[in-house]
Amino acid sequence: MKPILIIVPSKGRPNKIDDFFKTWRETTEGFSDVLTVLDDDDPTLSKYSNYYDIKKDIDKGGTFAQACNRAFRKYPNYKYYFVVSDDHRIRTKGWEKLFMKKIEKNGGKGVAYGNDLLQGEKLATSAFISGNIFRALGFVTPPTLIHMFTDKFWTDLGSELGKLFYFPDVIVEHIHFSVGKSKNDKWYKRVNNQKIYNHDLKMYEEWKKKEMKKDLKKIKLYKGA
Repeated sequence: MKPILIIVPSKGRPNKIDDFFKTWRETTEGFSDVLTVLDDDDPTLSKYSNYYDIKKDIDKGGTFAQACNRAFRKYPNYKYYFVVSDDHRIRTKGWEKLFMKKIEKNGGKGVAYGNDLLQGEKLATSAFISGNIFRALGFVTPPTLIHMFTDKFWTDLGSELGKLFYFPDVIVEHIHFSVGKSKNDKWYKRVNNQKIYNHDLKMYEEWKKKEMKKDLKKIKLYKGA
């Protein structure tokens, strides 16, 4: 088994995720598997290509957060996980070794992330996280979240642990509609709206208030690989 599993949920965007696969193939040095997480109610499901080098998980439709957690439950034993969206593009070769070595040199637990050319150091919109953190928590993102604040969760978690590592020269570009790099399609609008934002902000603030200290303690005390 390779040390890294890339989790990439997608819905309604078979062409967009093909572009992600292309940049992964161009930059991987053989240390990562890719798992694309798809919903069984996706109207474009039949248009997603089958590739020999891509794992595919199709299950009951859900949210981005549910898809990430579902993927981890099905593949719980990778040493590292790299959680991305289908509108990320990996541009820098050697990213796998850079991320792994940094975390290993800092005790084997941590969150690494590259420059998405949008949020930069401010936010890990894609996050490379040691599997022992997820195994300690039992999830990739708080299950109360829908879509927003998952990246804020990963960033804050790494920061609070003192294990947040930013790589400005590792480009994982976010091809986001907000900067005109893609169209604001119905799939963006489905989750990038005020209703979802308000819900996830409330849930995230509740996690920080009620659960964060307990979750940080779980991670710090976790002795497994």
